[in-house]
Amino acid sequence: MTERPIPLSIRVRLAHALAQRVADEHGVDLLHVKGPAVDPALRDPGRSGTDVDVLVRPAHLDTFVAALADLGWERYSEFETGSPFEHAANYWHSDWGYIDVHREFPGFQADPQTVFDRLWADRQTLPIAARDCQVPGRIGQALVLLLHAARDESRGTTEVPRIWSALDTPGATGTDGTAHIADTAGQEAVRALAAELGSTVALAAALGELDQHRGARDYALWAAYSQGGSRFDKAIGRVKAEPTLRGKARAALHAVPVNTDALAMRLGRAPTRAEVAQEFGYRVWLGMRDGSRAVAGSVRERLDRSDAPDRGPRLPGHRQSRLAGLAGRLRRRRDAAPPPESGEPR
Repeated sequence: MTERPIPLSIRVRLAHALAQRVADEHGVDLLHVKGPAVDPALRDPGRSGTDVDVLVRPAHLDTFVAALADLGWERYSEFETGSPFEHAANYWHSDWGYIDVHREFPGFQADPQTVFDRLWADRQTLPIAARDCQVPGRIGQALVLLLHAARDESRGTTEVPRIWSALDTPGATGTDGTAHIADTAGQEAVRALAAELGSTVALAAALGELDQHRGARDYALWAAYSQGGSRFDKAIGRVKAEPTLRGKARAALHAVPVNTDALAMRLGRAPTRAEVAQEFGYRVWLGMRDGSRAVAGSVRERLDRSDAPDRGPRLPGHRQSRLAGLAGRLRRRRDAAPPPESGEPR
């Protein structure tokens, strides 16, 4: 008898249920976000989700990831290398697929424990694959989705208008099965929650209102992410967003992280120090390229404003050739590695 693969949408729901079971058995508080955990009125009907996303109470994080490892999940990326925001670790299981374990969510400036406590206080229960799962309340869900969209220019143009208008649509049904009759204060409630948890600027980026916050410390960060900025723009934005010198220094050092776990899966083995160095060098080159373009663009813009001829700075020819040659060698070495045995993450 030929085995038929489980459809992805069903597998994701089963993995949500399994994550909740693991949490229940180990006394872990977690909230399911995105995908089938979202209020139908806020969910994109064309998207079913490709992985499981959970936000875990910070104090319970170690317990939960240890339980996942005991059940056969393999770490695909660590918190420190999986994202410039260092907010989530990704785990893979050959039967259940990917699960993103969030210790925080980008966009919130309040500390992770405060954010979790606030979202947990308004939680609702939603059955997913016949398992009662804990999800944020409708307003919390909307804010999380909007902050997620603020990091993706394409989502910002397609998903934000639908989510924002759904908040003030009378008669929408929530995850608890009750109708939000005349819920005309939904948008204001999201704004209030964003102000409470320090995500006003990130929310403004999602809503196209970022220009109202040009003086904010994290303005450059969200401008870069919501408006398709370069790697250089995003790195500079992260540095500017940090409130302390120590934080700025750390952000600068982590501007070009190498995801050693993903590199290992791509190679099919643990990378050598030389291979990590090559990957790092390639990322540094990308940063240098983006930085030089940003500087040139800024200078040209100033010249245009002063009605001067467009004579943006350029690297000397021999430096351009050496950088291009280095990038080519790094790309060829990286592309020569065998593909990973498992699929790529979301």
